Amino acid sequence: MGFKKKVVRRQVIEIVKESGKNGSARDPTLMPNTFKFAAEALKTMSERGGSAGSIVVSRYKSYNYKLIFALVMNTAKNIKIIKKIIHNLKIANEINEPNPFMLEILVGDLLFGKGLKSVQQNPVAAAIINIKDAIIKEQAGLEKEFSQDDNGQSVAKYIRANNLKSDMNHVISQLKTIGLTQLEYSKDKIKFKKFINKFKSIEDDKFMVDFHFPNDLIIVKPGVAAKIKKLDLIRKNKVTLQDKASYMAVEALDPQPAQKIIDACFAPGCKTSLIAAKMKNKGKILAYDINKKRLVDAIRFLKQQGVTCVRTELQDFSKVKLRRLHKVAEVETFDSILIDPSCSGSGITSRVDYKKSDKEAGRLKKLQAFQISLLKHALQARVSKTIVYCTCSTSIEENEQVVEMALKESGVGDKWDIVDVLPYWPQRGDSNYEFGEKCLRSSSEWLTNGFFIAKFVCKDIHVPPKTDDPKDNKERRSKKVKLEPKHEDEQDTDQEVSMDDDDEGASDEDNETAEIEEEDDDDEDDDEEEDDDEEEEEEAEDDEEDDASS
Repeated sequence: MGFKKKVVRRQVIEIVKESGKNGSARDPTLMPNTFKFAAEALKTMSERGGSAGSIVVSRYKSYNYKLIFALVMNTAKNIKIIKKIIHNLKIANEINEPNPFMLEILVGDLLFGKGLKSVQQNPVAAAIINIKDAIIKEQAGLEKEFSQDDNGQSVAKYIRANNLKSDMNHVISQLKTIGLTQLEYSKDKIKFKKFINKFKSIEDDKFMVDFHFPNDLIIVKPGVAAKIKKLDLIRKNKVTLQDKASYMAVEALDPQPAQKIIDACFAPGCKTSLIAAKMKNKGKILAYDINKKRLVDAIRFLKQQGVTCVRTELQDFSKVKLRRLHKVAEVETFDSILIDPSCSGSGITSRVDYKKSDKEAGRLKKLQAFQISLLKHALQARVSKTIVYCTCSTSIEENEQVVEMALKESGVGDKWDIVDVLPYWPQRGDSNYEFGEKCLRSSSEWLTNGFFIAKFVCKDIHVPPKTDDPKDNKERRSKKVKLEPKHEDEQDTDQEVSMDDDDEGASDEDNETAEIEEEDDDDEDDDEEEDDDEEEEEEAEDDEEDDASS
Protein backbone atom coordinates (compact mmCIF):
# COMPACT_ATOMS: atom_id res chain seq x y z
CA MET A 1 0.00 0.00 0.00
CA GLY A 2 1.42 3.40 -0.99
CA PHE A 3 2.26 6.07 1.57
CA LYS A 4 -0.63 8.36 0.57
CA LYS A 5 -3.12 5.48 0.82
CA LYS A 6 -1.83 4.63 4.30
CA VAL A 7 -2.28 8.23 5.40
CA VAL A 8 -5.83 8.38 4.02
CA ARG A 9 -6.68 5.04 5.66
CA ARG A 10 -5.47 6.27 9.07
CA GLN A 11 -7.48 9.45 8.69
CA VAL A 12 -10.59 7.42 7.85
CA ILE A 13 -10.03 5.24 10.92
CA GLU A 14 -9.80 8.41 13.05
CA ILE A 15 -13.08 9.71 11.62
CA VAL A 16 -14.81 6.36 12.17
CA LYS A 17 -13.63 6.22 15.78
CA GLU A 18 -15.12 9.65 16.42
CA SER A 19 -18.37 8.84 14.58
CA GLY A 20 -21.42 6.98 15.77
CA LYS A 21 -21.95 3.30 14.95
CA ASN A 22 -24.48 4.16 12.27
CA GLY A 23 -21.97 6.42 10.44
CA SER A 24 -23.53 9.63 11.77
CA ALA A 25 -21.47 12.64 12.82
CA ARG A 26 -19.26 12.41 15.87
CA ASP A 27 -21.02 12.60 19.21
CA PRO A 28 -20.39 16.24 20.24
CA THR A 29 -20.23 15.27 23.92
CA LEU A 30 -17.10 13.14 23.32
CA MET A 31 -13.64 14.66 23.53
CA PRO A 32 -12.11 14.81 20.01
CA ASN A 33 -8.91 12.89 19.31
CA THR A 34 -7.14 16.15 18.51
CA PHE A 35 -7.50 17.22 22.15
CA LYS A 36 -6.55 13.74 23.41
CA PHE A 37 -3.43 13.69 21.26
CA ALA A 38 -2.53 17.22 22.35
CA ALA A 39 -2.74 16.12 26.01
CA GLU A 40 -0.56 13.09 25.20
CA ALA A 41 2.04 15.32 23.52
CA LEU A 42 2.07 17.68 26.50
CA LYS A 43 2.57 14.69 28.82
CA THR A 44 5.54 13.54 26.72
CA MET A 45 7.08 17.02 26.88
CA SER A 46 6.66 16.98 30.65
CA GLU A 47 8.19 13.56 31.22
CA ARG A 48 10.91 13.39 28.57
CA GLY A 49 11.41 16.90 27.31
CA GLY A 50 11.61 17.87 23.65
CA SER A 51 9.95 20.41 21.43
CA ALA A 52 6.27 20.56 20.52
CA GLY A 53 7.04 20.43 16.81
CA SER A 54 9.17 17.29 16.87
CA ILE A 55 6.79 15.36 19.14
CA VAL A 56 3.59 16.27 17.30
CA VAL A 57 4.95 15.77 13.78
CA SER A 58 6.69 12.47 14.59
CA ARG A 59 3.61 10.96 16.25
CA TYR A 60 0.58 12.57 14.65
CA LYS A 61 1.69 13.61 11.15
CA SER A 62 -1.04 11.48 9.53
CA TYR A 63 -3.74 13.02 11.72
CA ASN A 64 -4.90 16.63 11.99
CA TYR A 65 -1.43 17.49 13.26
CA LYS A 66 -1.60 21.26 12.67
CA LEU A 67 -4.56 21.62 15.02
CA ILE A 68 -2.87 19.30 17.54
CA PHE A 69 0.29 21.41 17.30
CA ALA A 70 -1.67 24.66 17.79
CA LEU A 71 -3.34 23.25 20.92
CA VAL A 72 0.00 22.15 22.37
CA MET A 73 1.79 25.40 21.54
CA ASN A 74 -0.97 27.64 22.92
CA THR A 75 -0.74 25.72 26.17
CA ALA A 76 3.01 25.15 26.49
CA LYS A 77 3.92 28.76 25.66
CA ASN A 78 1.72 29.94 28.53
CA ILE A 79 2.11 26.99 30.86
CA LYS A 80 3.14 28.98 33.95
CA ILE A 81 0.00 31.10 33.89
CA ILE A 82 -2.22 28.11 33.05
CA LYS A 83 -0.84 26.01 35.92
CA LYS A 84 -1.24 28.91 38.34
CA ILE A 85 -4.86 29.48 37.28
CA ILE A 86 -5.72 25.78 37.69
CA HIS A 87 -4.07 25.75 41.12
CA ASN A 88 -5.53 29.02 42.42
CA LEU A 89 -9.10 28.25 41.30
CA LYS A 90 -8.85 24.58 42.35
CA ILE A 91 -10.20 23.59 38.94
CA ALA A 92 -8.94 20.00 39.24
CA ASN A 93 -11.07 19.54 42.40
CA GLU A 94 -14.19 21.13 40.90
CA ILE A 95 -14.20 19.40 37.51
CA ASN A 96 -14.35 15.67 36.82
CA GLU A 97 -11.20 15.38 34.71
CA PRO A 98 -8.45 13.19 36.21
CA ASN A 99 -5.91 13.97 33.45
CA PRO A 100 -4.02 17.16 34.45
CA PHE A 101 -2.60 17.55 30.93
CA MET A 102 -6.07 17.57 29.40
CA LEU A 103 -7.09 20.26 31.88
CA GLU A 104 -4.09 22.36 30.81
CA ILE A 105 -4.93 21.91 27.11
CA LEU A 106 -8.56 22.95 27.71
CA VAL A 107 -7.68 26.03 29.74
CA GLY A 108 -5.00 26.87 27.16
CA ASP A 109 -7.49 26.71 24.30
CA LEU A 110 -10.01 28.76 26.29
CA LEU A 111 -7.57 31.62 26.95
CA PHE A 112 -5.10 31.49 24.08
CA GLY A 113 -6.80 29.47 21.36
CA LYS A 114 -10.32 29.19 19.98
CA GLY A 115 -12.20 29.50 23.26
CA LEU A 116 -13.21 25.79 23.32
CA LYS A 117 -15.74 26.43 20.51
CA SER A 118 -15.16 23.03 18.92
CA VAL A 119 -15.75 21.12 22.18
CA GLN A 120 -18.26 23.27 24.01
CA GLN A 121 -20.78 20.38 24.30
CA ASN A 122 -18.27 18.14 26.01
CA PRO A 123 -19.13 18.04 29.76
CA VAL A 124 -15.59 18.84 30.98
CA ALA A 125 -15.12 21.65 28.45
CA ALA A 126 -18.57 23.00 29.28
CA ALA A 127 -17.70 23.06 32.99
CA ILE A 128 -14.59 25.10 32.23
CA ILE A 129 -16.58 27.49 30.02
CA ASN A 130 -19.01 27.99 32.91
CA ILE A 131 -16.21 29.45 35.04
CA LYS A 132 -14.71 31.42 32.15
CA ASP A 133 -15.22 34.79 33.87
CA ALA A 134 -13.33 33.65 36.96
CA ILE A 135 -10.51 32.23 34.80
CA ILE A 136 -10.15 35.47 32.81
CA LYS A 137 -10.16 37.53 36.00
CA GLU A 138 -7.44 35.32 37.45
CA GLN A 139 -5.45 35.60 34.24
CA ALA A 140 -5.54 39.39 34.35
CA GLY A 141 -4.09 39.39 37.84
CA LEU A 142 -1.33 36.95 36.93
CA GLU A 143 -0.15 38.67 33.75
CA LYS A 144 1.62 41.33 35.81
CA GLU A 145 3.36 38.61 37.79
CA PHE A 146 4.59 36.74 34.72
CA SER A 147 6.54 38.90 32.29
CA GLN A 148 7.11 37.74 28.71
CA ASP A 149 10.65 36.66 29.46
CA ASP A 150 9.58 34.75 32.59
CA ASN A 151 6.99 32.82 30.59
CA GLY A 152 9.70 31.48 28.30
CA GLN A 153 9.30 33.76 25.31
CA SER A 154 12.22 35.06 23.28
CA VAL A 155 12.52 38.80 22.70
CA ALA A 156 15.17 38.53 19.97
CA LYS A 157 16.26 36.43 17.01
CA TYR A 158 19.57 36.52 15.18
CA ILE A 159 20.26 36.21 11.47
CA ARG A 160 23.82 35.16 10.65
CA ALA A 161 25.23 36.05 7.25
CA ASN A 162 26.74 32.95 5.66
CA ASN A 163 30.07 34.39 4.54
CA LEU A 164 30.70 31.37 2.33
CA LYS A 165 27.83 32.46 0.09
CA SER A 166 27.07 36.08 0.93
CA ASP A 167 28.07 39.05 3.07
CA MET A 168 26.45 41.47 5.49
CA ASN A 169 25.93 44.25 2.94
CA HIS A 170 23.98 41.93 0.63
CA VAL A 171 21.86 40.58 3.50
CA ILE A 172 20.97 44.08 4.70
CA SER A 173 20.00 45.19 1.20
CA GLN A 174 17.74 42.14 0.81
CA LEU A 175 16.00 42.79 4.13
CA LYS A 176 15.25 46.33 3.01
CA THR A 177 13.51 45.01 -0.15
CA ILE A 178 10.74 43.50 2.01
CA GLY A 179 10.06 46.75 3.84
CA LEU A 180 12.35 46.33 6.82
CA THR A 181 14.31 49.34 8.04
CA GLN A 182 17.74 49.31 9.63
CA LEU A 183 18.05 51.25 12.87
CA GLU A 184 21.63 52.51 12.85
CA TYR A 185 23.66 53.51 15.90
CA SER A 186 27.23 54.46 16.80
CA LYS A 187 28.96 51.89 19.00
CA ASP A 188 31.30 54.64 20.25
CA LYS A 189 28.33 56.52 21.69
CA ILE A 190 26.31 53.66 23.13
CA LYS A 191 26.93 50.96 25.75
CA PHE A 192 25.66 47.40 25.57
CA LYS A 193 22.85 47.89 28.10
CA LYS A 194 21.58 50.92 26.20
CA PHE A 195 21.74 48.90 22.99
CA ILE A 196 19.54 46.25 24.61
CA ASN A 197 16.96 48.83 25.70
CA LYS A 198 16.99 50.43 22.27
CA PHE A 199 16.32 47.08 20.59
CA LYS A 200 13.47 46.22 22.97
CA SER A 201 11.75 49.51 22.07
CA ILE A 202 11.93 49.22 18.26
CA GLU A 203 8.99 48.26 16.06
CA ASP A 204 8.73 44.84 14.44
CA ASP A 205 9.59 46.22 10.99
CA LYS A 206 13.06 47.37 12.09
CA PHE A 207 16.35 45.54 12.60
CA MET A 208 19.82 46.31 13.96
CA VAL A 209 23.28 44.87 13.42
CA ASP A 210 24.59 43.17 16.55
CA PHE A 211 26.53 45.18 19.11
CA HIS A 212 29.48 42.78 19.37
CA PHE A 213 29.49 41.06 15.97
CA PRO A 214 28.23 43.65 13.44
CA ASN A 215 29.88 41.92 10.47
CA ASP A 216 28.05 38.65 11.02
CA LEU A 217 24.85 39.02 13.07
CA ILE A 218 21.60 40.94 12.61
CA ILE A 219 19.12 41.12 15.48
CA VAL A 220 15.37 41.16 14.79
CA LYS A 221 12.10 40.61 16.62
CA PRO A 222 10.88 36.96 16.57
CA GLY A 223 8.02 37.67 14.19
CA VAL A 224 10.40 39.10 11.60
CA ALA A 225 12.55 35.96 11.68
CA ALA A 226 9.54 33.86 10.69
CA LYS A 227 8.86 36.09 7.66
CA ILE A 228 12.49 35.99 6.55
CA LYS A 229 12.31 32.20 6.26
CA LYS A 230 10.28 32.70 3.08
CA LEU A 231 13.03 34.74 1.36
CA ASP A 232 15.68 33.55 -1.08
CA LEU A 233 18.21 34.45 1.61
CA ILE A 234 17.11 31.32 3.46
CA ARG A 235 16.33 29.15 0.43
CA LYS A 236 19.74 29.81 -1.09
CA ASN A 237 21.47 29.42 2.28
CA LYS A 238 22.90 32.94 2.29
CA VAL A 239 21.86 33.33 5.91
CA THR A 240 21.06 31.01 8.78
CA LEU A 241 19.20 31.60 12.04
CA GLN A 242 21.61 31.16 14.94
CA ASP A 243 21.39 32.52 18.45
CA LYS A 244 24.13 34.91 19.52
CA ALA A 245 25.10 32.68 22.45
CA SER A 246 25.69 29.78 20.08
CA TYR A 247 27.77 32.10 17.87
CA MET A 248 29.89 33.09 20.87
CA ALA A 249 30.95 29.49 21.45
CA VAL A 250 32.64 29.52 18.03
CA GLU A 251 34.02 33.01 18.68
CA ALA A 252 35.66 31.60 21.82
CA LEU A 253 37.14 28.79 19.70
CA ASP A 254 38.64 31.47 17.41
CA PRO A 255 39.04 29.32 14.26
CA GLN A 256 41.45 30.61 11.61
CA PRO A 257 42.15 29.58 7.99
CA ALA A 258 44.39 26.49 7.62
CA GLN A 259 43.75 25.31 11.18
CA LYS A 260 42.89 21.72 12.16
CA ILE A 261 39.82 21.48 14.39
CA ILE A 262 37.75 18.70 15.96
CA ASP A 263 34.01 19.18 16.45
CA ALA A 264 33.20 16.41 18.92
CA CYS A 265 29.38 16.53 18.68
CA PHE A 266 28.75 18.39 15.47
CA ALA A 267 25.12 17.66 14.48
CA PRO A 268 22.97 19.55 13.53
CA GLY A 269 25.95 21.45 12.09
CA CYS A 270 25.15 25.11 12.73
CA LYS A 271 28.34 25.77 14.71
CA THR A 272 30.35 23.59 12.31
CA SER A 273 29.24 25.69 9.36
CA LEU A 274 30.26 28.85 11.23
CA ILE A 275 33.68 27.36 12.00
CA ALA A 276 34.12 26.57 8.28
CA ALA A 277 33.05 30.11 7.34
CA LYS A 278 35.56 31.65 9.74
CA MET A 279 38.22 29.33 8.29
CA LYS A 280 37.11 30.36 4.77
CA ASN A 281 36.90 26.65 3.95
CA LYS A 282 40.69 26.46 4.29
CA GLY A 283 41.87 23.90 6.77
CA LYS A 284 40.41 20.70 8.17
CA ILE A 285 37.44 20.03 10.47
CA LEU A 286 37.05 16.49 11.82
CA ALA A 287 33.41 16.23 12.93
CA TYR A 288 32.00 13.44 15.13
CA ASP A 289 28.46 12.43 16.01
CA ILE A 290 26.99 9.19 17.35
CA ASN A 291 23.48 9.49 15.90
CA LYS A 292 23.34 8.39 12.25
CA LYS A 293 20.07 10.10 11.32
CA ARG A 294 21.19 13.37 12.83
CA LEU A 295 24.59 13.05 11.19
CA VAL A 296 23.08 12.51 7.73
CA ASP A 297 20.82 15.55 8.20
CA ALA A 298 23.83 17.59 9.32
CA ILE A 299 25.85 16.54 6.27
CA ARG A 300 23.03 17.76 4.05
CA PHE A 301 22.91 21.04 5.97
CA LEU A 302 26.67 21.57 5.62
CA LYS A 303 26.50 20.84 1.91
CA GLN A 304 23.74 23.42 1.49
CA GLN A 305 25.82 25.94 3.42
CA GLY A 306 28.73 25.51 1.00
CA VAL A 307 31.06 23.83 3.50
CA THR A 308 33.87 21.81 1.89
CA CYS A 309 36.50 21.36 4.61
CA VAL A 310 34.73 18.84 6.87
CA ARG A 311 35.24 15.11 7.28
CA THR A 312 32.44 13.49 9.28
CA GLU A 313 32.73 10.42 11.51
CA LEU A 314 29.84 8.33 12.82
CA GLN A 315 31.22 7.58 16.27
CA ASP A 316 31.10 8.57 19.93
CA PHE A 317 34.08 10.91 20.31
CA SER A 318 34.71 9.73 23.87
CA LYS A 319 35.45 6.24 22.47
CA VAL A 320 37.84 7.37 19.72
CA LYS A 321 41.29 5.81 20.09
CA LEU A 322 44.13 8.30 20.04
CA ARG A 323 45.99 6.52 17.24
CA ARG A 324 42.84 6.63 15.11
CA LEU A 325 42.43 10.33 15.71
CA HIS A 326 45.82 11.12 14.23
CA LYS A 327 45.51 8.65 11.35
CA VAL A 328 42.04 9.82 10.26
CA ALA A 329 43.02 13.50 10.30
CA GLU A 330 46.50 12.82 8.92
CA VAL A 331 47.95 15.32 11.43
CA GLU A 332 49.87 14.98 14.69
CA THR A 333 48.09 17.70 16.68
CA PHE A 334 45.02 19.92 16.40
CA ASP A 335 44.52 23.60 17.01
CA SER A 336 41.30 23.22 18.97
CA ILE A 337 38.40 20.95 19.94
CA LEU A 338 34.78 22.07 20.31
CA ILE A 339 32.67 19.99 22.70
CA ASP A 340 28.99 20.88 22.48
CA PRO A 341 27.29 17.75 23.89
CA SER A 342 23.68 16.73 24.33
CA CYS A 343 22.22 18.66 27.24
CA SER A 344 18.90 19.41 28.92
CA GLY A 345 18.39 22.49 26.72
CA SER A 346 17.13 24.40 29.75
CA GLY A 347 18.62 27.63 28.41
CA ILE A 348 16.66 27.78 25.17
CA THR A 349 14.12 30.50 25.87
CA SER A 350 11.89 30.52 22.80
CA ARG A 351 11.62 26.80 22.26
CA VAL A 352 8.65 25.46 24.20
CA ASP A 353 10.21 22.89 26.51
CA TYR A 354 7.74 21.55 29.03
CA LYS A 355 9.79 19.21 31.18
CA LYS A 356 9.30 19.46 34.90
CA SER A 357 9.03 15.95 36.32
CA ASP A 358 10.46 13.54 38.88
CA LYS A 359 12.45 11.90 36.06
CA GLU A 360 14.42 15.07 35.37
CA ALA A 361 17.02 14.44 38.08
CA GLY A 362 17.86 11.00 36.71
CA ARG A 363 17.97 12.31 33.17
CA LEU A 364 20.30 15.12 34.22
CA LYS A 365 22.62 12.63 35.90
CA LYS A 366 22.89 10.57 32.69
CA LEU A 367 23.56 13.68 30.63
CA GLN A 368 26.22 14.83 33.08
CA ALA A 369 28.01 11.47 32.90
CA PHE A 370 28.07 11.66 29.10
CA GLN A 371 29.30 15.27 29.15
CA ILE A 372 32.09 14.42 31.60
CA SER A 373 33.22 11.46 29.48
CA LEU A 374 33.58 13.67 26.40
CA LEU A 375 35.46 16.48 28.12
CA LYS A 376 37.64 14.07 30.11
CA HIS A 377 38.62 12.22 26.92
CA ALA A 378 39.67 15.45 25.21
CA LEU A 379 41.65 16.57 28.26
CA GLN A 380 43.43 13.25 28.59
CA ALA A 381 44.29 13.07 24.89
CA ARG A 382 46.10 16.44 24.96
CA VAL A 383 46.11 16.57 21.16
CA SER A 384 44.90 20.17 20.85
CA LYS A 385 46.12 23.56 21.95
CA THR A 386 42.64 24.59 23.17
CA ILE A 387 39.31 23.02 24.11
CA VAL A 388 36.00 24.87 24.24
CA TYR A 389 33.19 23.20 26.20
CA CYS A 390 29.68 24.65 25.89
CA THR A 391 26.02 23.83 26.52
CA CYS A 392 22.67 25.51 26.01
CA SER A 393 21.84 24.60 29.61
CA THR A 394 21.56 26.82 32.66
CA SER A 395 22.13 24.08 35.24
CA ILE A 396 25.33 23.98 37.28
CA GLU A 397 25.27 20.18 37.01
CA GLU A 398 25.90 20.36 33.25
CA ASN A 399 28.33 23.26 33.35
CA GLU A 400 30.65 24.16 36.25
CA GLN A 401 30.27 20.70 37.81
CA VAL A 402 31.21 19.01 34.52
CA VAL A 403 34.31 21.20 34.19
CA GLU A 404 35.37 20.53 37.79
CA MET A 405 34.76 16.77 37.68
CA ALA A 406 36.35 16.26 34.24
CA LEU A 407 39.52 18.04 35.35
CA LYS A 408 39.66 15.98 38.54
CA GLU A 409 38.86 12.60 36.98
CA SER A 410 41.12 13.08 33.96
CA GLY A 411 44.26 13.03 36.08
CA VAL A 412 45.82 15.69 33.83
CA GLY A 413 44.22 18.82 35.28
CA ASP A 414 47.67 20.27 35.89
CA LYS A 415 48.35 20.16 32.15
CA TRP A 416 45.55 22.62 31.36
CA ASP A 417 44.67 26.23 32.23
CA ILE A 418 41.10 27.56 32.22
CA VAL A 419 41.25 30.98 30.56
CA ASP A 420 38.88 33.95 30.34
CA VAL A 421 36.17 33.48 27.71
CA LEU A 422 35.39 36.72 25.85
CA PRO A 423 36.29 38.97 28.82
CA TYR A 424 34.09 41.83 27.57
CA TRP A 425 30.92 39.78 28.11
CA PRO A 426 29.07 40.96 31.26
CA GLN A 427 27.79 37.66 32.69
CA ARG A 428 30.27 35.14 34.10
CA GLY A 429 30.14 31.64 35.57
CA ASP A 430 29.25 30.63 39.12
CA SER A 431 31.58 32.44 41.54
CA ASN A 432 31.38 29.51 43.97
CA TYR A 433 33.88 27.75 41.71
CA GLU A 434 37.49 28.87 41.64
CA PHE A 435 37.41 29.10 37.85
CA GLY A 436 33.82 30.43 37.65
CA GLU A 437 34.64 34.03 36.74
CA LYS A 438 36.68 32.85 33.76
CA CYS A 439 33.71 31.03 32.25
CA LEU A 440 30.92 32.72 30.31
CA ARG A 441 27.20 32.50 30.96
CA SER A 442 24.46 34.16 28.99
CA SER A 443 20.71 34.58 29.44
CA SER A 444 17.64 36.37 28.13
CA GLU A 445 18.76 39.46 30.06
CA TRP A 446 21.34 39.91 27.29
CA LEU A 447 18.93 39.04 24.46
CA THR A 448 20.24 35.48 24.06
CA ASN A 449 19.43 31.93 25.04
CA GLY A 450 20.82 30.61 28.30
CA PHE A 451 24.33 29.34 27.56
CA PHE A 452 27.61 28.30 29.19
CA ILE A 453 31.14 28.36 27.73
CA ALA A 454 34.46 27.27 29.26
CA LYS A 455 37.84 27.39 27.50
CA PHE A 456 40.94 25.33 28.26
CA VAL A 457 44.51 25.94 27.04
CA CYS A 458 47.02 23.07 27.07
CA LYS A 459 50.36 23.69 28.76
CA ASP A 460 51.92 20.46 27.50
CA ILE A 461 50.48 19.24 24.19
CA HIS A 462 51.06 15.53 23.48
CA VAL A 463 52.66 14.49 20.19
CA PRO A 464 52.28 10.71 19.77
CA PRO A 465 55.36 8.71 18.79
CA LYS A 466 55.36 7.06 15.40
CA THR A 467 54.77 3.32 15.56
CA ASP A 468 54.91 0.28 13.32
CA ASP A 469 51.91 -1.25 15.04
CA PRO A 470 49.94 -3.01 12.26
CA LYS A 471 46.70 -1.72 13.80
CA ASP A 472 47.78 1.81 12.90
CA ASN A 473 48.21 0.82 9.26
CA LYS A 474 44.96 -1.09 9.07
CA GLU A 475 42.87 -0.03 6.12
CA ARG A 476 39.75 1.89 7.05
CA ARG A 477 36.41 1.15 5.54
CA SER A 478 34.26 4.18 4.73
CA LYS A 479 30.61 4.26 3.87
CA LYS A 480 29.54 7.23 1.78
CA VAL A 481 26.09 8.67 2.17
CA LYS A 482 24.82 10.05 -1.10
CA LEU A 483 22.78 13.21 -0.76
CA GLU A 484 20.55 14.55 -3.48
CA PRO A 485 20.95 18.35 -3.84
CA LYS A 486 17.87 20.34 -2.89
CA HIS A 487 18.86 23.61 -4.52
CA GLU A 488 20.48 24.52 -7.79
CA ASP A 489 23.19 26.59 -6.14
CA GLU A 490 24.42 23.85 -3.82
CA GLN A 491 28.07 23.05 -4.17
CA ASP A 492 29.01 19.47 -5.00
CA THR A 493 30.90 18.34 -1.91
CA ASP A 494 32.01 14.86 -0.93
CA GLN A 495 31.06 14.21 2.67
CA GLU A 496 31.74 10.85 4.27
CA VAL A 497 30.16 8.94 7.10
CA SER A 498 32.95 6.68 8.39
CA MET A 499 33.05 3.89 10.95
CA ASP A 500 36.26 2.31 12.26
CA ASP A 501 36.58 -1.40 11.50
CA ASP A 502 37.24 -2.20 15.12
CA ASP A 503 34.35 -0.09 16.43
CA GLU A 504 31.42 -1.61 14.54
CA GLY A 505 30.14 -3.61 17.50
CA ALA A 506 28.30 -1.51 20.05
CA SER A 507 28.77 -2.28 23.72
CA ASP A 508 26.07 -1.82 26.35
CA GLU A 509 27.76 1.44 27.32
CA ASP A 510 27.68 2.58 23.70
CA ASN A 511 23.98 1.76 23.50
CA GLU A 512 23.31 3.77 26.66
CA THR A 513 25.17 6.72 25.17
CA ALA A 514 23.16 6.42 21.97
CA GLU A 515 19.98 6.37 24.03
CA ILE A 516 20.97 9.64 25.70
CA GLU A 517 21.74 11.17 22.31
CA GLU A 518 18.38 10.10 20.82
CA GLU A 519 16.46 11.32 23.86
CA ASP A 520 18.05 14.74 23.50
CA ASP A 521 17.94 15.21 19.74
CA ASP A 522 15.81 18.29 20.24
CA ASP A 523 18.24 19.85 22.70
CA GLU A 524 21.06 19.69 20.15
CA ASP A 525 19.14 21.55 17.53
CA ASP A 526 19.22 24.97 19.17
CA ASP A 527 17.71 27.57 16.85
CA GLU A 528 16.91 25.21 14.02
CA GLU A 529 14.48 23.30 16.24
CA GLU A 530 12.88 26.32 17.85
CA ASP A 531 12.53 28.08 14.50
CA ASP A 532 10.83 24.98 13.10
CA ASP A 533 8.34 25.27 15.97
CA GLU A 534 7.67 28.92 15.07
CA GLU A 535 7.22 28.16 11.38
CA GLU A 536 4.91 25.24 12.21
CA GLU A 537 2.97 27.50 14.57
CA GLU A 538 2.53 30.13 11.88
CA GLU A 539 1.16 27.51 9.45
CA ALA A 540 -1.08 26.09 12.15
CA GLU A 541 -2.59 29.51 12.83
CA ASP A 542 -3.43 29.87 9.14
CA ASP A 543 -5.21 26.52 9.05
CA GLU A 544 -6.70 26.38 12.53
CA GLU A 545 -10.05 27.90 11.58
CA ASP A 546 -10.71 25.20 8.98
CA ASP A 547 -9.27 22.42 11.14
CA ALA A 548 -11.51 23.25 14.08
CA SER A 549 -14.64 22.59 12.04
CA SER A 550 -13.42 19.33 10.47
